[in-house]
Amino acid sequence: MPPCHAFQRNAAALGRVFVPTYRPAHARTASTDMGNVSHYVPAIHPNLAAAAADCVMHNAEFVRWAGSEMGDQAAIDCANALAMTAIDFFTNANVRADVAAAFAATGGD
Repeated sequence: MPPCHAFQRNAAALGRVFVPTYRPAHARTASTDMGNVSHYVPAIHPNLAAAAADCVMHNAEFVRWAGSEMGDQAAIDCANALAMTAIDFFTNANVRADVAAAFAATGGD
């Protein structure tokens, strides 16, 4: 199982619904340096909805959404799902093996 699936399973347990990756959405476009980090350590870069589906990131409308109850809940759910995923990693040898294999397959250092 790909390592990011542990996060997705945990977030789904909190009621989060995921958009299939084959469905492009302009609202998901943004930039990050996470790719640079992932060359040195195994990493995932989860995104949980903190705004309406048609809201574009990095603008005033997104700021309003992010400061709303929906934005607060996204931050709480993401923190909880990440904590649950860390517990999975530290308590499940299969998850650790999957992470190591995925990282090695990308040529990580």
